Amino acid sequence: HGMWYDITKIGIPPLVSPESKKLVSALPNYSDYVGRVCYTLQGGRTVADIALLYPIASLQAEYYFDAPGNKGLGWSYPELDYLKIGDMLTNDIRRDFTFVHPEYLASDKYSIKEGAIHLNNAENFQDYKLIIVPGGKTISLKTLQQIKKFYDVGGKVIFTSLLPSKSAEIGKDNEVIKIITQMLGGTNTSEPKINKNGGKVVFVSKPSTEILEKTLASLTPNADVVFADNPIIKSQLGVFSYLHKVKDGRDIYYFANSSDDTIDTEVLLRGKLTIGSVNPHNSLIDSTNNISNIQQNGETYTKFRLVLNPVSSVFWISK
Repeated sequence: HGMWYDITKIGIPPLVSPESKKLVSALPNYSDYVGRVCYTLQGGRTVADIALLYPIASLQAEYYFDAPGNKGLGWSYPELDYLKIGDMLTNDIRRDFTFVHPEYLASDKYSIKEGAIHLNNAENFQDYKLIIVPGGKTISLKTLQQIKKFYDVGGKVIFTSLLPSKSAEIGKDNEVIKIITQMLGGTNTSEPKINKNGGKVVFVSKPSTEILEKTLASLTPNADVVFADNPIIKSQLGVFSYLHKVKDGRDIYYFANSSDDTIDTEVLLRGKLTIGSVNPHNSLIDSTNNISNIQQNGETYTKFRLVLNPVSSVFWISK
């Protein structure tokens, strides 16, 4: 909303244009920066190990606009937590994820293979090792059957806040309850249940950053990107997060710090990589950083030190 063609009709500040006396001197460098970032991230496929189910069935079943005291935003059930889970993953735990629509999960757009849910896309495929089913009473039976199939072949599943007990398909509630009972044993224990193929499932009744982080570490310890001392944003302004893409055979990692804090942390990237940094603010390349390889939980990682000043970002790109 920041670009205005008629500066006399600015509805929502700020005015992001050369007419702004406050921003005019910064715009050329900002535009170059945005151009470099967009050019580098355009295309390729995203790497994310975690799928977060979009709870559309529960939203449709439980949401209503004429709730008592409604002021125009409507009412939803108190266990609705998918946005909170997503925020925890991105900004606190720093594990990237992809929202998965239940209708697509139950279709041929996805396939279940040993220990993974595979997105069937020739260019932008993804392989999820864990799926989170956020709080909600209602779920499609076909979708739940796919999640059960994933668990049966070694997949990792987390249910949060409220377990499904109703089917989006008419007359199928008992089948939903039966599958949930088969997976969790009819209990709401916080301890993971493990099947013979290594599949793990757990119900987290009151998800918090700390509980979810420990649960993820228990179920999928070998994250794609690991921050050895996960930074805490003390200024409470802005966030620190990352993206990982594969483009033209290269791994591209984008680390962005929009906070007022300086980020100084050790980063582990899954795999043995020959990698160097590129500064999108000035396009300078640095391949002399101290990089090493370590073994952690039976996985090879590439380790380096990441230092990001406030309101800055950097690319790390494999050669």
